Amino acid sequence: MKKMTQVAAALALALTATSVQAQEESQDLQPTFNYAYLGLNSMDFDGERINGLAIDVATEISPELFFEAQYLTGSKDYSDNSEIDLSGLYANLGYKVYNQAGTAVYVSAGLAYAEATVKVPYWSDSSEDDTGWNAQVGVRSRLTKEFEVDANVRHYSMSDAGSDQEIAFSGRYHVNEEFSFSLGYTIAGDDVSYTRAGISWHF
Repeated sequence: MKKMTQVAAALALALTATSVQAQEESQDLQPTFNYAYLGLNSMDFDGERINGLAIDVATEISPELFFEAQYLTGSKDYSDNSEIDLSGLYANLGYKVYNQAGTAVYVSAGLAYAEATVKVPYWSDSSEDDTGWNAQVGVRSRLTKEFEVDANVRHYSMSDAGSDQEIAFSGRYHVNEEFSFSLGYTIAGDDVSYTRAGISWHF
């Protein structure tokens, strides 16, 4: 009887260890919603190539709720010393409608903002901005401990410029638990597309 008790205790310990290990591995494979990103973007804006910076911040408010903001800038200088500067911002509150087995299906909605400034020598700067809203649905999946992908569709509506859609794809390579590299491509309406590449710090 004593031997049987010892065997049962050993089996229970082994099962507990296996369960803990499985939970840890499952936790490792969760898609990321806590990060700060800094990168470069190359934009094709109605046939013009405009390069700039991108800054993203995302944080989980609860296991289901999260906040995510994306800001990008771009500028181009011309031979006549004129310059065009572009910037855009999305700031959304999101909800994970499904979050299991390393995959999260999410929806989000919030603010949309865009600004364009044209600088011409000997003339005052001309600037226009527009504010509206956006709504997004996407899928983010942690395929392995190192590799993660995201695909989403966003609808945005601006006060003056009207409304349109964006389709975005990105891949993320996790170097370790704190840092990752990512590459993404976005199609925005008929006249704009851009490629992003950068590094993220995960917290």
